[in-house]
Amino acid sequence: MLPFPSLPLRGSLLLALLLLPGIAHPLLALSLDLALHFHRDGSLETQWEVEIPEKASGILQEMLSLEGAAKGIFPPEEQAWRKMLEAHPGITLEECRSYGQAGGRRYVLRLRAQEGEALLESGLLGALTLEKPQGEKGIRVLRVTLPSPKEWTPPRIRSARMLLEALGGLEVRLRLETPTPLLDTTGRKTAPRRCQWLLDSAGWFQDALPPLQASWNP
Repeated sequence: MLPFPSLPLRGSLLLALLLLPGIAHPLLALSLDLALHFHRDGSLETQWEVEIPEKASGILQEMLSLEGAAKGIFPPEEQAWRKMLEAHPGITLEECRSYGQAGGRRYVLRLRAQEGEALLESGLLGALTLEKPQGEKGIRVLRVTLPSPKEWTPPRIRSARMLLEALGGLEVRLRLETPTPLLDTTGRKTAPRRCQWLLDSAGWFQDALPPLQASWNP
């Protein structure tokens, strides 16, 4: 599963949704943006921005209800998030707001963790991991693990395509900022310490998805 919507977006139907390509038309498609900012002191700031078209809102709410998602977690409500974070000391809610705009609604959720690894290990960001292949003083490697499409059955793929069509499309963007210059990344480098991935239609159903990872010195 992808990182940002892993909070409530669980299960086969939603997994199918999050692995499908997007159509980049503002508020005509479901748009998910996750930004990660690692600091030199080991802390981590993360921000979700989710744009939900009016036509997709009811479908998402019904799916979340079927999946048993906690009320107020998605779409995010401040009180629900503060209550959930009581179980995760060191992770604080910095911002939780929503506002309407033409064709739908935008949600913004911002968290900060004193220890970036604690936030990653909490599961709140889904399948994101931070590895230390050379020990505490060695490099850091951020990875996003995606399920392999070769495990999908033809009926599941057809169902996922139908779901995507009903929602109007999906665009997923992951942005990363590191405390030191990037050593390597499979994403598009936009600055010495920044890179991003845009998940679109190219190659989604091939047997092996390209890895999403980046490395840097602490």
